[in-house]
Amino acid sequence: DMDHDEASELLSYLISKEMVFCLSDGIDFGYHRLNDAAKNFIKGFGVKTYEEMLDRPYNGIFVRSDDHDVLCELKAYIESKYHMNAAINRGNLDIYANSTNKAIGLAIIGKYYHDDKIYAIGDGGNDIDMINAYGKMAMKDCSDDVKKYATSYFDYVKDCIAYIEGKDNG
Repeated sequence: DMDHDEASELLSYLISKEMVFCLSDGIDFGYHRLNDAAKNFIKGFGVKTYEEMLDRPYNGIFVRSDDHDVLCELKAYIESKYHMNAAINRGNLDIYANSTNKAIGLAIIGKYYHDDKIYAIGDGGNDIDMINAYGKMAMKDCSDDVKKYATSYFDYVKDCIAYIEGKDNG
């Protein structure tokens, strides 16, 4: 979970900047200033009010903006001031504790299942650690940030799976 004091300070900052954002505990989302893009994103998720989420432990803050420069500035601000990671992911800034990312999650799953053959494919900034650790594979339409780390690109996930199956059997 995120450090509650740091996260509270960041949330106050986001509110002062009139940003659209949500909190997540991994199950539910609590939105502040729900816009049309956020409404489309939340279909199928448990949705709470922002205020309902404040007393719960949360593991992510997600900021929504169509202005890429705003997200870049906010990412730099967060990483310089807080003990948090931030990744730009297709119009969102995913903010999470330094102690977690998708690569760490896959390592835990691999250890639990005693499996060292883990591969991952991604397309956004929140996938970079995972791509770097597990196969360097990305979707062809991935972000420019991801292109710096991936070495294999695929149109469809099924193409990636076929590639992996051929690699493991060949």
